[in-house]
Amino acid sequence: MTRQEIERRIRAILVEKFEVAEAAVRPQATFVGDFQLESLAIVDFITVLHKAFRYRAAMESYRGIETFEQLVDHVERKLAEKGA
Repeated sequence: MTRQEIERRIRAILVEKFEVAEAAVRPQATFVGDFQLESLAIVDFITVLHKAFRYRAAMESYRGIETFEQLVDHVERKLAEKGA
């Protein structure tokens, strides 16, 4: 899966399931500030990511991820580790 495909899929999840405005989804956008996701919504979002990309990662591995771009990097790394 290419980085663009990962970005596209994450963007679609944010827009369709979490009602984030598509224009707000940009590399430096933050989950709490720009997307206005609260902690429970972030946990739900991570669960949806795991299902959409068919991988698992400990919640602790998401600490420090604040921006859309950082999340794309994280998912890309996890998929590479998985061999997807």
